Amino acid sequence: MSFFKGRKERFQQVPTKTGGQQDFLSQMLSNLGSGGLGGQGYEQSIQKLLQIISGEPGAFEAYEKPIKSQFEQETVPGLLERFSGAGARGSSGMQQTLARAGEGLSEKLGAQRGQLQQNAIQQLLGSFQSQAGQALGADTFENVFRPGKQSGFERLLGGLGGFGGGFGQALGSGAGGGLANLLARLFGGG
Repeated sequence: MSFFKGRKERFQQVPTKTGGQQDFLSQMLSNLGSGGLGGQGYEQSIQKLLQIISGEPGAFEAYEKPIKSQFEQETVPGLLERFSGAGARGSSGMQQTLARAGEGLSEKLGAQRGQLQQNAIQQLLGSFQSQAGQALGADTFENVFRPGKQSGFERLLGGLGGFGGGFGQALGSGAGGGLANLLARLFGGG
């Protein structure tokens, strides 16, 4: 900036994050676009949720195993014991009771699958919404008003305006459009 040239007022975009914060946000945004936070555990969790949502049989094994074990180890032996004591082991009544127990097991497993799928959808959507909200809500710049600054020559002339009899006004309003304007044009200030 020269003595004859000031600075105009303006708006400027300034960063709201430090370099490290900006790097972290950029990494999070790129990972969000590629389907996750980049961690292997996170990606495996997302894959497991997608398997449950799609209904892949292997995705339910861990959840169904305890229920099936309980059925095989407690329910069936209990029913067999009940019918063997009455001497009706192998009767049509026993077969119908076992069939109803099997249907109950199937219904229970089906309901559990439906609940697991619904929970997986909610978890997946919640994860995405959380990440998207964090990424999209992160303002990285803000607009700041930068006031203008008078040139040294303009400040000098302004200061001269207060001296006895308006010497500065005489310079500014002299013949031919003002001495101050002429000097400003000659020395690059206007």
